[in-house]
Amino acid sequence: MPSTISGAKVVTDEIENTAGANPYNITLNSEIDTSSGAQSYDVTGIPTGVKRITVLLAGVSLSGSEKFMIQLGTGGSATTSGYLGGADYDSAGGGINLGAGFQTNDWSVGKIGHGAIRFWLQNASNNTWVCDARIKFSNGVEHTRQFAGSVPLSGTLDMLKIKNTGTNTFTAGGIGVQFE
Repeated sequence: MPSTISGAKVVTDEIENTAGANPYNITLNSEIDTSSGAQSYDVTGIPTGVKRITVLLAGVSLSGSEKFMIQLGTGGSATTSGYLGGADYDSAGGGINLGAGFQTNDWSVGKIGHGAIRFWLQNASNNTWVCDARIKFSNGVEHTRQFAGSVPLSGTLDMLKIKNTGTNTFTAGGIGVQFE
């Protein structure tokens, strides 16, 4: 069956080979409008077999100075511990260790963030995912926020929780999530 491109989305109609598998690398998209003022967004229904996820930030801002965070999850619940790695500014220090999720080390009130957060399934036998992220603000000359790390999950990844480390709300921008 043919595939069509509609805007920035790839729309497919039952692309299968004779074995019933999808022989192509198709990206599925989910989009979140963060201007609603929510404290967090759950991305659920991640397809089985996903090995790569990209979270794209375009003009995202928070109501306060809490840190931007993403938690991976299984069974519909976010994993809230066991994240290894760190976060810092590109070359200016200010580093922190990860623990409760993949997060920035700083996000000042009113800052407008743009960037990509990438996740890869590193080891399917123990469900370990690795992450690499770079975020830059468009309203201010500040250092790039970056974080990297890994987390072993107790089962197959089926959700993401996009949130902050406190009670701030999202106030503007969009977040795109791509599954491959």
